[in-house]
Amino acid sequence: MRIAKKKGFAIVIAILVAMVLLVGCSLSKDRKTEGSDNILVVDKAGTYALGDAYEEVIINVPDVQIEDGSVDSILVAESVGDGDVTLRNVKGNELTLEGGGPNSIIISGDSEIKSVFIERKDGVIRVLIEDNGVVESATVYEGSQDVVFEGNFGEIIIDASDIEVDIKGAEIDTLSVKGKGTTVRVDKKSSVKSATILEGADNSRIVFEGIVEKLTIEAKDCTVDINSTTEFIKIEDSAKNTTINVGENGSVGVINSTISFTLNGKGIINKVVTNSKSNIKGKATVEEVVLLTNSIPAANLGNTGATIKPASSVAKKETEKTDPKSATQIATVKLDSIAITTPATKTVYTVGETLDITGLVVTGTYSDSTTKVETITTVNVTGFNSSAAVANQTLTVTVGGKIATYKVNINKVVVAVSAITVTSQGDVTTVVNGKTLQMGVVVGPEDATNKKVTWFVTNDEGSATIAANGLLTATGVGKVTVKAVAQDGSGKENTKEITIHADLTAYNAALAAVTEANYTTDSWNAYQVVVAANLVTDTDKQTDVDAATNNIIAAQADLVIPVTGISISGDGSVAKDDTLQLTAIVTPSNATNPDVTWSIETGGTGSAIINTDGLLTG
Repeated sequence: MRIAKKKGFAIVIAILVAMVLLVGCSLSKDRKTEGSDNILVVDKAGTYALGDAYEEVIINVPDVQIEDGSVDSILVAESVGDGDVTLRNVKGNELTLEGGGPNSIIISGDSEIKSVFIERKDGVIRVLIEDNGVVESATVYEGSQDVVFEGNFGEIIIDASDIEVDIKGAEIDTLSVKGKGTTVRVDKKSSVKSATILEGADNSRIVFEGIVEKLTIEAKDCTVDINSTTEFIKIEDSAKNTTINVGENGSVGVINSTISFTLNGKGIINKVVTNSKSNIKGKATVEEVVLLTNSIPAANLGNTGATIKPASSVAKKETEKTDPKSATQIATVKLDSIAITTPATKTVYTVGETLDITGLVVTGTYSDSTTKVETITTVNVTGFNSSAAVANQTLTVTVGGKIATYKVNINKVVVAVSAITVTSQGDVTTVVNGKTLQMGVVVGPEDATNKKVTWFVTNDEGSATIAANGLLTATGVGKVTVKAVAQDGSGKENTKEITIHADLTAYNAALAAVTEANYTTDSWNAYQVVVAANLVTDTDKQTDVDAATNNIIAAQADLVIPVTGISISGDGSVAKDDTLQLTAIVTPSNATNPDVTWSIETGGTGSAIINTDGLLTG
């Protein structure tokens, strides 16, 4: 069911239409009362599964979601007010919006709506398309107030006067402005393939922050602000008093006009095609002016209020053609492609730096096979983000809807070393000769980019070597100085003094190896004389310690261990003329001289003889 579609007809037809509308409204009310099976009337908030059972849906309350089905028409009634309505996975022919607020209406999922008619009488209404939603056409009718479009629309028609329309984050195939005094704002995240300010939409204004490929102006007293890229602008003869403002970040490929217009701004204007030099008013810089019958030097254009640069040699030759058809073809030459012919000088950044396109040369190739170096500003380059380190970040250069890319690297901010403190394992300052000591460093600040150091050792009285990992090996008794130098080029360094002591392990072991009680007094006294002569400390040279150790060990060989006891083993008797082998057991077993002399004491009752080996004969 189509609700209140406005058209300008003859008076009689208008009356008939009004009668039909009244009857239609009456029928609609009757249907609500009767609860017809083919009409879904929603009077309570909630989620409704649509299915395929209904021809029409009438929504009278806010906070409603219709989902999963198809229907011929949907009406969001005025009683919905500023409330939200969501269509999800809904297919329909017509959606009429008399109600809905700044956060509504939402068309989501796989919804497909052929026509949306906006007829809200007051307040702001938003139409948001998200996910895979599709709207072929959206029309804003007279009496509507402010409207916001978000998402992708095939066509948007503004058929209301004195209205403000915002297009946000959208891709629009066709934008048509019909109503007088209309203001349309297209944000920088949006793009429009073709826009037209139709005849009758006088005193309207369009602000393009996003890309528009083609713009046609038919209405009088209109203003267009270009703050992005526009390929082609056609000013029709009916568009009197047109003003085009090209902002500093804007660029226009071609402006075609055979009537007077005002051109202002600091943006890039590549070409103006006109039939008279006097048509260009205002203050702007134009790269090239093409006259429909001939091409004349800038010096002969006179003071039109705009700064005119001479045409390039190729373009000048083409504009000398007098065939109007050929001249029109020149005016509609399109940019086919762009290429980066010289890369930007700066391709390596640190976090937080701004984009620098110095040296970047981009050449455009046009449909007439000509080429031209394009004027590029940072506005033409997207994708740059230096908030964090990243490798091979892709930047996109856009001119006239054509793109080229190049890559940059974003490195971490280099934080220099501000201080170094040399440490050692266990915080010791001594090491035994021949042993190792692990050295370390504390580097500041904590977030220094490069904390690596190079190790050095300076030999004073002592000597040592140090590995790349800071492992110190003592090679000579005395003091050495260990130094660490920052590798980041900051010049920061620090030192620590280490004392190397002689290794007394063998020396002390030799002294502990003998005990006075085990030796004869004479030999012990002689040994102590040697010990006294070979006293050393850990500050002595290792060679001296080693020599003293050897002397002490040698002297220990002269120590005498006395015999403290002898016992004889063997049978206690022997027959006459028989033999008995006796054995002498000497204590201690390690006595220096364990030898014994055998003899037989006299005075007994018997007699015997014994040899040197202890063999007794009776």
